[in-house]
Parts: sequence; structure tokens; C-alpha cells
Amino acid sequence: MALEARRGLGGLLRSTVLRFTLGYLLLFALSAALLLAWLYWSVTDYLEQQSEDVIAAEVQGLAEQYRARGLNGLVGVLRERSGEGGDPEAVYLLTDPRLLPIAGNLSQWPVGAEVRDDWIDFARVREPLGAVPVRARVFALGGGFRLLVGREFLQLARTERLIRRAFFWALLGAVVLGGIGGMLFARAVARRIERVNQTARRIREGDLSQRVPRDGSGDEFDRLAQELNAMLARIQALMDGVRHVGDSLAHDMRMPLTRVRNRLEALREALPRDAPAQVEVQACLADADQMLATFAALLRIARLEAGGAGTPTATVDLAGVVEDALDLYRVPGEEAGIAFEAALSPASVAGDRDLLFQMVANLLDNALKFAPSGSSVQVQAQSEAGKVRLVVSDRGAGVPAAERERVFDRFYRVERSRHAPGSGLGLALVKAVVEHHRGTVWLEDAAPGLRIVAEFPASGD
Repeated sequence: MALEARRGLGGLLRSTVLRFTLGYLLLFALSAALLLAWLYWSVTDYLEQQSEDVIAAEVQGLAEQYRARGLNGLVGVLRERSGEGGDPEAVYLLTDPRLLPIAGNLSQWPVGAEVRDDWIDFARVREPLGAVPVRARVFALGGGFRLLVGREFLQLARTERLIRRAFFWALLGAVVLGGIGGMLFARAVARRIERVNQTARRIREGDLSQRVPRDGSGDEFDRLAQELNAMLARIQALMDGVRHVGDSLAHDMRMPLTRVRNRLEALREALPRDAPAQVEVQACLADADQMLATFAALLRIARLEAGGAGTPTATVDLAGVVEDALDLYRVPGEEAGIAFEAALSPASVAGDRDLLFQMVANLLDNALKFAPSGSSVQVQAQSEAGKVRLVVSDRGAGVPAAERERVFDRFYRVERSRHAPGSGLGLALVKAVVEHHRGTVWLEDAAPGLRIVAEFPASGD
């Protein structure tokens, strides 16, 4: 279960759908962040501009008072506006040439103020609020007097914090909702792609009747499924036609060949033992037997691929089957100078004993055919981790890596073995039997030689 979970997670991390979803989420979050940043700077800039406009209006009013009433009148106005009835956020300070306070609500000239154009920014300490940001303008009056007019940005700072907090939660909510929406979209797409994958796997396993399910929505996936199903129907029709021709030919040719063989057998019996024609008749009989074996193998492969033998249910001791096959091939092996070495342990599979015997016999025959004289053939059968594995290794020339998949095709023969006896159907029949028993078969390099591995589910799995 843990292994399957890791595989599922690995497949998810490698999937295009997940990468597309993460890319969509990143773009969505970036767009939302840019929009919220633009709104934040727009709002704060608007609030700052409003505060500066209020300060400008204050400055204009005080300038009129100064022109109309002089310095003493300006002092009175400042004391009135900075008193208890004045605006608590307004900041005023009138100083003499030595920067000593004359009027206003600041106790001293601001130290360490930041100058920006005609504006200065500093902090004013107010209990119990602490340091409060202030923006102000400074004007030089006659006689070295100076006037500072500004406003606290406490409310603006609070508004900015409130906006930042609201924008943070808005961005977080947008990312979460976007992620949920993206994952739902990704799951829907992945589910439809997985249905296509499942159909493809069943078709790869030999069931050409499978079709990609459609939901009738008429969208891109539905149209793709329609086109794939049309293609699969065409492929199935072509494959059925080819298989039917081959099977019919094998079936129709077997009977005439059997009659020809019987007549050749009768002719051989009728001829004298020392007649020169005996050699030719015997060669014709061997060729007829080879052709009959080829047709029989073709028909058996066709029945296995069509599922005609039924689903395997009986429990078969594969080690016992191998022992029986080895008893059959030990004598020919000794005549060829080849020894069979077996390492067998109890290994049961659900299957057809006759088919499994034919498979093992084909593997032993293939090894005996290509193993050099004086060498050995190793045969192993064992059960482990819910699998039964059969391994046949020889010390022959082997098969190039590029051709190891093709040797299971009908009539395919490696270039170096084209002159060896056989029809090129032995391993094709092996693959058909293995797949009929829900197993897999592959080739490995035995360095030197070839190793053929067949793996089956253990009986009861």
C-alpha cells in the first residue's frame, strides 16, 4: 500500500496537469498581488494627497492672518488652533530666530526630520500613542521667525495598516481559492486522462475491443475520445482481418499437408529399404512435419491471443512441470554435449499445465539450439514476494539489446540465427502462454549468453 502511494505521489509530481495547475496558480497569485499592490498605492497616495491638501489650506489661511494681523495676530491664531478646541491632528510651531518656541503645540523644533522637496517628515511623541508620524511645511517669516504647519499621519498610518491587512487576507484568500479551483480542475482533467490511460493499458494487454469512454459533453476530450475510438475500431478490423487470414490459412493448409505426409509415409513403406528414393522421401517427411508443427504453433498462438483457452484456474506446480520438461530434454542435451543445471523450489501458479509444459519445452529447446557444445543451461524456478519466476540461461551468442523485444514476434529471427533450424515461432508461443497466465516475459544479457525470464502471479494472488 505504501509503495503504491509513493508511486501515485511520484506520478502526480511528474504530471503535466500538476505543473499546469501550479503555473496557473502562480500566475493567478502574481496577478492578484499586482492588482492589490496597485490598489494599495492608489489608496495611500490618495489619502496622503488629501492630507497635504488640508495642510496647504491651513498654510493659506495662516498666511492671510499673518498679512492682515501681523506676527502678534498670527500668535493668537496659533494659540487658539492648538488649544483644547483645535484639531488634535494639526501641528503648529512658531519659533524665534533662535528656534525657541513662541506658539503652537510642539515643545521644540523637530530634530532629525527628513526633508523631501518642500515637506519634512518627523515623529511627534504623544501619550499614550507613542511616536506619531507627522508631515509638515516650513515657512520663513520676517525677522528670522519660522512657522511650521503640518498634520499627524496617525489616522493615515492606521488606514494603511488596515489596508495592508485587508490586502494580505484578500491575497491569501485568492491564492487558496485559486489553488482549490486549480486542483479541482486538475483532478477533473487527470481523471479523464486516466480513463484514456486505462483503456490504452487494456488494449496493450491484447483486448482490442476496449474503447475510450465518452461523457457526451462534446468538448475537446470527448471529440478526442471519438477519434481514438474510430481509430481503434479501424485497427481492430485490420488486425482481425490479418489474424483471420493467417488462422484460416494455417487451418486450411494443415489438412492437405497431413494428407501429403500420410501419402509420403505410405510411399516410404512401399519402397525397398535400400531404394535411393528413401532419402528423398524421408527429407520430404521432415519438411512436412516442420510445416505441420508451424501451423499447429500458429493456431495455438491464435487461440491464446483470442482467449479461447479460458481463464487459468487450476493450481500447477511449475517446478514439477520444469522437471518433466528437463527429463525430456536431458538425452538430446547429452547428445549435443550440453548439460542442464536446475535450481528448483516449490512454485505454484494458476494455469493450464499443458500450456505451461509447452512454454518450458520451447524455452529449453531454444537454449539447446543456441548453446555451444560443452556448455551448460541453467534453469531456475522460485517463488518470492507473491511472484513466481522462471529463468532459463544459456552460454550462446545472445541477442542484441535492440532486438530483444522483436524476438517475441511471429517468425522474427535474429540475423545470426537465420540458418538455424526452426520457424521463429517458439518465443512467440512462449509470450502468448505467459500473457495468457497474466505474466510477463523478457530477455536479459547473461554475459555471455542469453537469459529469458518469465514471471507469473503466485497461485492465489
